[in-house]
Amino acid sequence: MKNFRLITSIIFCMLSIKVNAQVIVWEKAVDSVSTNNLSTNNYYGQFSNQIIAKRISNDNILLLQQFIVDSTSFAYNQVRYDSLKIDKFTINGQRKWTKKYPLTNGGVVKDFIETPDKHILLLIDLGINNSVVKLDSNGNIVNIKNFLNTDSLLRLTKIVDAKDGNFLILSKRSIYEFDDQNCWWWWWYSFTKGYNTKTYLTKINSNLNMLWNKQLTDNYIHTI
Repeated sequence: MKNFRLITSIIFCMLSIKVNAQVIVWEKAVDSVSTNNLSTNNYYGQFSNQIIAKRISNDNILLLQQFIVDSTSFAYNQVRYDSLKIDKFTINGQRKWTKKYPLTNGGVVKDFIETPDKHILLLIDLGINNSVVKLDSNGNIVNIKNFLNTDSLLRLTKIVDAKDGNFLILSKRSIYEFDDQNCWWWWWYSFTKGYNTKTYLTKINSNLNMLWNKQLTDNYIHTI
Protein backbone atom coordinates (compact mmCIF):
# COMPACT_ATOMS: atom_id res chain seq x y z
CA MET A 1 0.00 0.00 0.00
CA LYS A 2 1.26 3.44 -0.82
CA ASN A 3 2.11 5.56 2.17
CA PHE A 4 0.36 8.91 2.22
CA ARG A 5 -0.36 11.42 4.92
CA LEU A 6 -3.69 12.85 5.93
CA ILE A 7 -3.26 16.48 6.93
CA THR A 8 -5.92 18.28 8.92
CA SER A 9 -5.89 22.07 8.73
CA ILE A 10 -7.84 24.73 10.55
CA ILE A 11 -8.53 27.76 8.39
CA PHE A 12 -9.96 30.94 9.83
CA CYS A 13 -11.57 33.22 7.29
CA MET A 14 -12.65 36.83 7.61
CA LEU A 15 -15.52 37.98 5.41
CA SER A 16 -14.89 41.23 3.61
CA ILE A 17 -18.23 42.94 3.11
CA LYS A 18 -16.97 45.55 0.66
CA VAL A 19 -15.38 43.19 -1.83
CA ASN A 20 -17.69 40.28 -1.02
CA ALA A 21 -14.76 37.90 -0.69
CA GLN A 22 -13.19 35.65 1.93
CA VAL A 23 -9.73 36.54 3.22
CA ILE A 24 -7.64 33.85 4.93
CA VAL A 25 -6.32 35.33 8.17
CA TRP A 26 -4.10 32.30 8.81
CA GLU A 27 -3.90 28.59 8.11
CA LYS A 28 -2.12 25.90 10.10
CA ALA A 29 -1.70 22.16 9.64
CA VAL A 30 -2.80 20.78 13.00
CA ASP A 31 -2.53 17.06 12.38
CA SER A 32 -0.74 14.64 10.09
CA VAL A 33 -1.47 10.91 10.12
CA SER A 34 0.53 8.34 8.18
CA THR A 35 -1.46 5.39 6.82
CA ASN A 36 1.64 3.25 6.37
CA ASN A 37 1.20 1.40 9.66
CA LEU A 38 -2.59 1.36 9.78
CA SER A 39 -4.67 -1.73 9.05
CA THR A 40 -6.51 -1.84 5.74
CA ASN A 41 -8.94 -4.53 6.86
CA ASN A 42 -12.05 -2.34 6.70
CA TYR A 43 -14.82 -2.04 4.13
CA TYR A 44 -13.17 0.64 2.07
CA GLY A 45 -9.75 -0.98 2.33
CA GLN A 46 -8.14 2.18 3.62
CA PHE A 47 -7.90 4.60 6.51
CA SER A 48 -10.49 7.39 6.81
CA ASN A 49 -11.77 9.88 9.36
CA GLN A 50 -14.48 12.40 10.17
CA ILE A 51 -13.90 15.91 11.57
CA ILE A 52 -16.15 18.18 13.65
CA ALA A 53 -14.95 21.62 14.79
CA LYS A 54 -16.72 24.29 16.85
CA ARG A 55 -15.79 27.59 18.44
CA ILE A 56 -16.36 27.51 22.20
CA SER A 57 -15.94 29.98 25.06
CA ASN A 58 -12.90 32.21 25.59
CA ASP A 59 -12.18 32.19 21.85
CA ASN A 60 -11.11 28.54 21.85
CA ILE A 61 -11.66 25.93 19.13
CA LEU A 62 -12.54 22.30 19.84
CA LEU A 63 -11.56 19.91 17.04
CA LEU A 64 -12.90 16.34 17.06
CA GLN A 65 -11.44 13.70 14.74
CA GLN A 66 -12.83 10.18 14.48
CA PHE A 67 -10.67 7.48 12.96
CA ILE A 68 -11.28 4.16 11.22
CA VAL A 69 -8.52 1.57 11.39
CA ASP A 70 -10.31 -1.78 11.32
CA SER A 71 -13.49 -3.59 10.30
CA THR A 72 -15.30 -3.07 13.62
CA SER A 73 -15.97 0.44 12.33
CA PHE A 74 -18.68 -0.91 10.04
CA ALA A 75 -20.88 -2.66 12.58
CA TYR A 76 -24.64 -2.14 12.36
CA ASN A 77 -24.53 -1.22 8.64
CA GLN A 78 -23.21 2.30 9.06
CA VAL A 79 -19.80 3.88 9.21
CA ARG A 80 -18.53 3.63 12.76
CA TYR A 81 -15.16 4.73 14.06
CA ASP A 82 -12.88 3.00 16.54
CA SER A 83 -11.06 5.97 18.07
CA LEU A 84 -11.64 9.64 18.85
CA LYS A 85 -9.09 12.42 19.16
CA ILE A 86 -9.94 15.84 20.58
CA ASP A 87 -7.71 18.91 20.32
CA LYS A 88 -8.31 22.25 21.98
CA PHE A 89 -6.83 25.30 20.26
CA THR A 90 -6.76 29.01 20.90
CA ILE A 91 -8.29 31.27 18.26
CA ASN A 92 -4.72 31.82 17.00
CA GLY A 93 -4.19 28.10 16.40
CA GLN A 94 -2.04 27.32 19.45
CA ARG A 95 -2.71 23.81 20.71
CA LYS A 96 -3.72 23.75 24.40
CA TRP A 97 -4.19 20.01 24.84
CA THR A 98 -4.85 16.74 23.01
CA LYS A 99 -6.80 13.72 24.26
CA LYS A 100 -7.41 10.33 22.65
CA TYR A 101 -10.29 7.98 23.47
CA PRO A 102 -11.15 4.46 22.22
CA LEU A 103 -14.62 3.94 20.73
CA THR A 104 -15.03 0.37 21.92
CA ASN A 105 -17.01 -1.88 19.54
CA GLY A 106 -17.26 0.98 17.06
CA GLY A 107 -18.96 4.33 17.48
CA VAL A 108 -19.62 7.73 15.99
CA VAL A 109 -19.82 11.15 17.66
CA LYS A 110 -22.92 12.85 16.23
CA ASP A 111 -22.69 16.22 17.99
CA PHE A 112 -21.20 18.03 20.98
CA ILE A 113 -21.94 21.12 23.03
CA GLU A 114 -20.14 23.22 25.63
CA THR A 115 -22.13 23.69 28.82
CA PRO A 116 -22.39 27.01 30.73
CA ASP A 117 -19.92 25.64 33.34
CA LYS A 118 -17.37 24.92 30.56
CA HIS A 119 -17.87 21.16 30.40
CA ILE A 120 -18.24 19.32 27.07
CA LEU A 121 -21.10 16.94 26.34
CA LEU A 122 -20.50 14.41 23.55
CA LEU A 123 -23.41 12.68 21.83
CA ILE A 124 -22.20 9.23 20.73
CA ASP A 125 -23.66 6.11 19.12
CA LEU A 126 -21.34 3.67 20.88
CA GLY A 127 -21.55 -0.10 20.48
CA ILE A 128 -25.14 -1.07 21.35
CA ASN A 129 -25.65 2.11 23.37
CA ASN A 130 -26.67 5.69 22.76
CA SER A 131 -24.23 7.49 25.04
CA VAL A 132 -23.74 10.96 26.47
CA VAL A 133 -20.18 11.59 27.68
CA LYS A 134 -19.30 14.54 29.90
CA LEU A 135 -15.76 15.95 29.79
CA ASP A 136 -14.19 18.69 31.88
CA SER A 137 -12.51 21.70 30.27
CA ASN A 138 -9.25 19.71 30.00
CA GLY A 139 -10.84 16.76 28.20
CA ASN A 140 -10.96 14.40 31.17
CA ILE A 141 -14.01 12.12 31.39
CA VAL A 142 -16.32 13.18 34.23
CA ASN A 143 -19.40 11.07 33.57
CA ILE A 144 -20.83 8.63 31.02
CA LYS A 145 -24.50 7.76 30.66
CA ASN A 146 -25.41 4.83 28.41
CA PHE A 147 -28.92 4.34 27.08
CA LEU A 148 -29.34 0.81 25.76
CA ASN A 149 -30.02 0.63 22.01
CA THR A 150 -30.11 -3.14 21.50
CA ASP A 151 -31.66 -3.11 18.03
CA SER A 152 -29.31 -0.29 16.92
CA LEU A 153 -32.20 1.56 15.24
CA LEU A 154 -32.29 4.71 17.40
CA ARG A 155 -29.88 7.38 16.16
CA LEU A 156 -28.88 10.46 18.16
CA THR A 157 -28.65 13.55 15.97
CA LYS A 158 -28.41 16.81 17.95
CA ILE A 159 -27.91 18.20 21.46
CA VAL A 160 -28.74 21.78 22.53
CA ASP A 161 -28.80 23.82 25.73
CA ALA A 162 -32.34 24.07 27.13
CA LYS A 163 -31.34 27.31 28.94
CA ASP A 164 -32.66 25.99 32.26
CA GLY A 165 -29.63 23.98 33.38
CA ASN A 166 -30.74 21.01 31.32
CA PHE A 167 -30.18 19.77 27.76
CA LEU A 168 -32.34 18.56 24.89
CA ILE A 169 -31.41 15.66 22.60
CA LEU A 170 -33.04 15.01 19.24
CA SER A 171 -33.10 11.43 17.96
CA LYS A 172 -34.90 9.28 15.44
CA ARG A 173 -35.71 5.61 14.94
CA SER A 174 -36.04 4.30 11.39
CA ILE A 175 -37.35 0.80 10.72
CA TYR A 176 -36.95 -0.72 7.28
CA GLU A 177 -40.37 -1.45 5.74
CA PHE A 178 -40.02 -2.24 2.05
CA ASP A 179 -37.78 -2.31 -0.99
CA ASP A 180 -39.22 -1.54 -4.43
CA GLN A 181 -37.46 -2.30 -7.69
CA ASN A 182 -38.55 -0.57 -10.88
CA CYS A 183 -37.35 -1.47 -14.34
CA TRP A 184 -37.21 1.53 -16.68
CA TRP A 185 -35.34 -0.23 -19.46
CA TRP A 186 -34.04 -3.77 -19.73
CA TRP A 187 -30.62 -2.60 -18.54
CA TRP A 188 -31.71 0.06 -16.01
CA TYR A 189 -33.25 -0.54 -12.58
CA SER A 190 -34.14 1.84 -9.77
CA PHE A 191 -34.39 0.79 -6.15
CA THR A 192 -36.47 2.52 -3.47
CA LYS A 193 -36.14 1.72 0.22
CA GLY A 194 -38.98 2.65 2.58
CA TYR A 195 -38.51 3.38 6.28
CA ASN A 196 -40.99 3.88 9.11
CA THR A 197 -39.53 6.75 11.15
CA LYS A 198 -40.27 8.19 14.58
CA THR A 199 -38.63 11.35 15.93
CA TYR A 200 -38.01 11.86 19.66
CA LEU A 201 -37.02 14.68 22.00
CA THR A 202 -35.28 13.77 25.25
CA LYS A 203 -34.44 16.06 28.15
CA ILE A 204 -31.48 15.30 30.43
CA ASN A 205 -30.05 17.17 33.41
CA SER A 206 -26.45 18.20 34.09
CA ASN A 207 -25.80 14.77 35.66
CA LEU A 208 -26.93 13.16 32.37
CA ASN A 209 -30.03 11.63 33.94
CA MET A 210 -33.12 11.49 31.73
CA LEU A 211 -35.95 13.80 32.83
CA TRP A 212 -38.41 12.87 30.09
CA ASN A 213 -38.64 11.46 26.59
CA LYS A 214 -41.35 12.39 24.08
CA GLN A 215 -42.23 11.27 20.59
CA LEU A 216 -42.47 14.34 18.36
CA THR A 217 -43.87 12.78 15.19
CA ASP A 218 -46.25 9.99 14.36
CA ASN A 219 -44.90 7.17 12.26
CA TYR A 220 -44.32 8.25 8.70
CA ILE A 221 -42.86 6.54 5.68
CA HIS A 222 -39.91 8.11 3.93
CA THR A 223 -38.02 6.68 1.01
CA ILE A 224 -34.49 6.92 -0.26
